[in-house]
Amino acid sequence: MYIPAIAFGISFEHEPLFNISLSSTTFSNLIGDICVSLAKYGMKNIVLLNGHHGNMGAMYYISQNVSHKIPAQTRINFINYWNLMNDFDHAGEIETSLLLAINTKFVKMKRACANTKEMNRSKTAYRSLASNPGCFPKVTGNGVWGDPTKASIIKGRSLLDDVIKKLEHTIIEFQEFS
Repeated sequence: MYIPAIAFGISFEHEPLFNISLSSTTFSNLIGDICVSLAKYGMKNIVLLNGHHGNMGAMYYISQNVSHKIPAQTRINFINYWNLMNDFDHAGEIETSLLLAINTKFVKMKRACANTKEMNRSKTAYRSLASNPGCFPKVTGNGVWGDPTKASIIKGRSLLDDVIKKLEHTIIEFQEFS
């Protein structure tokens, strides 16, 4: 069973760029309540696919927060999609290519431009810096981490195929531990 994607998350790191952010508590409660509902209907293996770095911290605690509300045999696991990839960015070549492969109507390539600040720090430093409220535009200059002008549907299809294969493999691994 698949349920629709949740279009909102924890995105305070993108301020003052336009975004709609949920507090960590609201996000955790929303996802937790969905998991409890699924468990009530007999779902024993719930896999949450996370598509946003800002949600990551809250995702770690959802299963702990609802463990007293669900049957002991119900497992809640989550996957950050970018952990299934060799490289990542934010609205750059990789994510733009993925979105082109999913639906070209969501991409305005005429408006694409690379990050406007020189980014010489390590990926580890950027991941940490980018989690602070309002920091992502300061780090990147424009909210883009990478260069979306290099994106293509062909790259996106290849990346998407690879992510789907790894996602399937990871879900099978989750089932082995249930």
